[in-house]
Amino acid sequence: MTALRMCRTALVLSIALSLAGTAFAEEPATAAAPATKTSDQDLLYALGAALARNLAPLGLEEDDLTAVQEGLAAAVLGKDLRVEPRAVAAELDAFLRGRAEGALGREKEAGATFRAKAAEEPGARTSESGIVYLSTTEGDGPSPGANDTVRVHYTGTLRDGTVFDTSRDGDAPTPAEFVLGEVVPCFRDGIGMMKVGGRAKIVCPPETAYGDRGSPPAILPGATISFDVELLGVVGSAPAATPPPTAEEGGS
Repeated sequence: MTALRMCRTALVLSIALSLAGTAFAEEPATAAAPATKTSDQDLLYALGAALARNLAPLGLEEDDLTAVQEGLAAAVLGKDLRVEPRAVAAELDAFLRGRAEGALGREKEAGATFRAKAAEEPGARTSESGIVYLSTTEGDGPSPGANDTVRVHYTGTLRDGTVFDTSRDGDAPTPAEFVLGEVVPCFRDGIGMMKVGGRAKIVCPPETAYGDRGSPPAILPGATISFDVELLGVVGSAPAATPPPTAEEGGS
């Protein structure tokens, strides 16, 4: 292997490991470590899955992924490249930006159609921010405020029904508890419309959820997401921030 090829391989590997490290840092694992040692092949598979976090916003199809895999394999193995990345850097940058913007636009358009359909369901209400709220079971307790800690069961889904997060897993699922004002605006505002004992479907425009960045690979940039929420209780309230005294009130 020539020095140039070794340098190119090292560069590709450093980029891959850096991207994978970023993915792991942004989405910490919640599951316990497996009791048995993971095979090398499964760990390499996990590396590929981590890289998907950075590729997901491009809206790649199967043929696109084949080309990516060919380029990655050739560079890592030190083979002659059909196209040298540095030679097409400007074109590649423009291409990637265009693909990302196109995928973002398509996702937003599909999300708008999804929200419009949800808004037509009997009893659905749409807030000024575009959140679609549909009560499926009316509660009879108090409604929480932004400083309250709430206890909920929830399931978050994508437009196609894929679950990306839930508190309902396992034989004895544990409700989630959090300060209402510290979650994404859609979750905060939607739960704020509920009463304890109630259950509701909350459909979130991207601007009230994960925005144009998304949370790849599970939640694409510009994605509309939904939550099925049960408000089980309000378990505490943090004191609201006290503004500093004005000069008239004796402040310095």
